[in-house]
Amino acid sequence: MEKEVIEGIKNFLKKYDLKWYKERYMFQAPESRYEMVKLFRESYKKNNEALDKNIIKRTLRWAFFNDRRYLGIFLKNVDKESESKIKEITREGLQLAKEGKIKEAVRKLIEIKGVGNVTASKLLMFTFPNLFGMYDQFNGKAIYNLKVGGKPYFKASNPNKLTKKQFAEEFEKYTYVLREIAKILKMKPMEVDMALFRMGRGY
Repeated sequence: MEKEVIEGIKNFLKKYDLKWYKERYMFQAPESRYEMVKLFRESYKKNNEALDKNIIKRTLRWAFFNDRRYLGIFLKNVDKESESKIKEITREGLQLAKEGKIKEAVRKLIEIKGVGNVTASKLLMFTFPNLFGMYDQFNGKAIYNLKVGGKPYFKASNPNKLTKKQFAEEFEKYTYVLREIAKILKMKPMEVDMALFRMGRGY
């Protein structure tokens, strides 16, 4: 990572106490993040380093538990996919992630009907919590405060407004920033992500 970016991260951490935000993280989902990680670990192992349809739908219910307008649509789209296709795509996508091919991993995972950019980042986070975080409108709003050379390091405060290509590129940047912050603060990337979520949401 460039020295200028690392300096920007250090200035960001001087301004925002992420450990404080992490301690105040709240998200009233059906399961905690740690419970989801356990479920993903089981699915990943059971399906020979792939994910099954059930865990994809579980992720959507976790993410959209209070937004039934979209949840039903996404679940119906996932149901259009065969179990074998979902396993094939996730196995390939997760392998790409393990190889450090982050942009390619996101692009592969969104081939599943009902899985968008943000959901793809959640699949990566729950499978590999020591490597990834999710990149949604709240995390995006928080990390947009990171300045490098006096300018925002990220293109937009809301990742949902990015094109698929832009999202993959920005998620890769976000991942490297998360890992650097995690190293500095001695936290896991998913824990840094939780702090940013709390910071971006504001409550």
